[in-house]
Amino acid sequence: MLFDGDPKLLTDYANKVFRQLDGLISTNHRVKIYLDMHTEQYANISIFKSAGWQNRTRKLHVKTGRYIGNTNSAMSRAKGAVRDITRLNRFTHFITLTLDKTKVDRYDIDKIKVAVSDWLKNRVKRQGLQYVLLPERHKDGAIHYHGLAIISPSELINSGKKTDKGQAIYNWTPWANRFGYTAIIELDGEYTKVCNYILKYISKGNQKIFGKWYWSSRGLIKKPEIINLKPIDIDKINKDKLIEIDFKQQNCKFWQQDILHPKMTDEGDNKK
Repeated sequence: MLFDGDPKLLTDYANKVFRQLDGLISTNHRVKIYLDMHTEQYANISIFKSAGWQNRTRKLHVKTGRYIGNTNSAMSRAKGAVRDITRLNRFTHFITLTLDKTKVDRYDIDKIKVAVSDWLKNRVKRQGLQYVLLPERHKDGAIHYHGLAIISPSELINSGKKTDKGQAIYNWTPWANRFGYTAIIELDGEYTKVCNYILKYISKGNQKIFGKWYWSSRGLIKKPEIINLKPIDIDKINKDKLIEIDFKQQNCKFWQQDILHPKMTDEGDNKK
């Protein structure tokens, strides 16, 4: 049956229905679940859509100068992706990989891309290597990499050098034999800080050296579980310890905080 009444009444009714529906498919409160922590996120309006619904287009800017930037930029999306990967997978080593000019042209992007990507694919296939790498240019234009990886101790040789914190620096034999120099440091604490630290290598100064901001191996977990929670009154939230993000559209503000999961002890596990 066609509606033959006042068009304004139909419009008002439709708007009312959509407002009610929007309350069911979106919220201003959610959490992203990682291995040993979760990130709780809040907004002053309902911007987090339920699965299957399109997110509203939005731009944001971080007052604190932290790693989250304009969501419409590839650089910001890459930082978010690397952040997710490093927190969803337990890497064992922080790595710095450089290129010996006698083994490969450190300035030839095409040659480096082919040689290094082929070598990495082979290591993934044959040794199960897992990694996330961020390419960077030296001041002279030569390319090197920083990142996190899971490396077998049998492939590492102690260089005899140490970091300022007294950590041993290792050489990674397979890379050294093929490409050049390495500095490998075992991750023995403050894992979340290291995850945040490597994001600095995704910057405007580096651009997309190989058409990508980062490289990562197959088989990694790359998307966290996201749970939308019941809408919350944002005015009742203590924002003193939250990271604040300003949306430049829709008069939207956004906050988030990282919450570490409590560590279970043997004593706690045995309690009944």
